[in-house]
Amino acid sequence: MLNFSFFQCKVIQTCNIMGRYWPVAVDVIVFLAFFGNTLLEIITQKHIYNTTTKDHVTTNKLYFCKTSKNSDCYNSSDIGINIQSSAITDYWLLFINLASLLMAMPSTVLLGIWSEKDGRKVVLIVSLLGTVLRVGLFIIIIQFQESFYFFIIASLITCTLGCNISLMASSMAFIADITNIEQRTLRIVCLDCAKGFGIGLAYFISGFYLEHDWFQHFLWLVLAVSIFNIMYIFFFLEETIIINESAPTCSCNYFVGIYRVFSFDPGNGRRWRLLTFAAALFIGGIVSSGTNNLLILYAQTSLCFTLIWTGYLYGALTLRFIPSLASVKLLQTITRISNNWLIEAGLLSFFAGLVLAALSNTTRLLFNGKCYRCDF
Repeated sequence: MLNFSFFQCKVIQTCNIMGRYWPVAVDVIVFLAFFGNTLLEIITQKHIYNTTTKDHVTTNKLYFCKTSKNSDCYNSSDIGINIQSSAITDYWLLFINLASLLMAMPSTVLLGIWSEKDGRKVVLIVSLLGTVLRVGLFIIIIQFQESFYFFIIASLITCTLGCNISLMASSMAFIADITNIEQRTLRIVCLDCAKGFGIGLAYFISGFYLEHDWFQHFLWLVLAVSIFNIMYIFFFLEETIIINESAPTCSCNYFVGIYRVFSFDPGNGRRWRLLTFAAALFIGGIVSSGTNNLLILYAQTSLCFTLIWTGYLYGALTLRFIPSLASVKLLQTITRISNNWLIEAGLLSFFAGLVLAALSNTTRLLFNGKCYRCDF
């Protein structure tokens, strides 16, 4: 009876404060956070590449061509060194990302449980504090030319406080707290668009500063953006749930609840749809990142894109979020289809874009299949 009363009070409190929130408050935080984290990844990649190649070649370009003509694309005398350095850079980035992921998975679960007890704001702030610490350690490593192993150690340390995964999860929970069923789907899509536009903007401007020696100074911009996010959450963002001080910080009931969500089957195929959607989300994220990297590699090697044009291309790839957002709004307004059909339509569009890219015989068709598909 007490649990039901607390739940009822929590729902009433959420409904009462729902109208007081600025509509894009969390979206701005997600946009700036992913913008800064992407800049940090790009600068780290550039630093590793430059350090790897400085003893062999004088060029500091991340592409394989010395000219913009396709006929001269494979005539560069440094192409072997460039390919080898790019491979070493990719390996180190893989190790850094794996270290981040290994610590992010348990920390995200624990932070999610903590947010149910002490609120969403504290978890958002802790996740951004992890980003600030990560940027600070990376600045020290890059400025003092330390070993690449310190990037892995810094990733292991900072991801215990949270990372992009915990930030995105807490932001989605924040949206779920302040929206009703009709608004929630569109707001989640807007949140994903903010994330995509932040990543796209970071790559869009990357070509300008990566071609200069002062590109490392943008690390201070990442630090400033992270601190601004923390101040914004602390002073302007309101809490969305009632803090339950008597609730345990970590309990097995939370993990049992996750198991029950996937194991409960009311008889209408809900469990299998949930499992299918979860698997599709996991596979789709991997495939989407892989196709982005393949398109960038194709542009750098076959089309001889410079750093500036590569940044333009990656920024243009985020255009797919515009038709996705418009499609969700139109389908909800005109057809009023359910979320299940909406997800299935997004999966079909995603699959159609991959087929179009695989069967394309022109460069324009290859990139159009990526940019204008609907991923929702």
